Amino acid sequence: MPAPDETFAGIAEEIHVRNPKMKRAGKIFFGLLAVAALVATGACWPTRSAQPLEDGLAALEKGRFKKAARLFEQALKTTPEDATVCCNLGIAYWRLHQTEPAVTYLQKAGALTVEDPRPYEFLAAVYRENQQWNEAWQALSQAYQRIPLSPRILTSIATVDLHRRGPAAAIPWLRQALAIGPNYAPAVYNMGRIYRDWLNDSTAARPYFDRFLKIAATDPRAEPLRRSLGETESLLRTVLYH
Repeated sequence: MPAPDETFAGIAEEIHVRNPKMKRAGKIFFGLLAVAALVATGACWPTRSAQPLEDGLAALEKGRFKKAARLFEQALKTTPEDATVCCNLGIAYWRLHQTEPAVTYLQKAGALTVEDPRPYEFLAAVYRENQQWNEAWQALSQAYQRIPLSPRILTSIATVDLHRRGPAAAIPWLRQALAIGPNYAPAVYNMGRIYRDWLNDSTAARPYFDRFLKIAATDPRAEPLRRSLGETESLLRTVLYH
């Protein structure tokens, strides 16, 4: 049974946040977690001057993950409690498919902040990639506690719960996401996929797919979906005519 597109697991949405404050006790972190998309590099951007960190970010964006990890390790020697450095180092190791250090540094980044959920969202992505659904759930629970009304987080929880407990558990999370953001494309798309591919209910799926095609017409998923819906309509016409 196919799962909803994992690249639409929530954090894969365009976030375009440019100045969130990462906080810990006694200090405010102004490094930003500007995640363009989970399928891209995803980086925690600094606003202060820190050459190894900036060079690491540049390497991360270029896909030079070994160099990025080396530079972030260098930055960590001078600022070992910097959540931004830890987060990006975790991301670099994740992109290198080195799960253990990725988990270590993303957990540390999450512990160093008190508000920002995204280190835990990346941590969940690492676990999800390894099909560690219970661990992914626990990481997302931490993210949810920080921002419980985020369509992105709710959608990510839904995709994990789909694997843990099935569609009946996932759908309420997606409904919550859509109640907050009715046109949140990942939730709309995944709801359609669950109805069509898991529950075999194309009728219930169709309104969600139609809405997705309106709000995300240029998304890479749109054209294959448009074709599949057209093929279904042609088949139905053929059956009806005969």
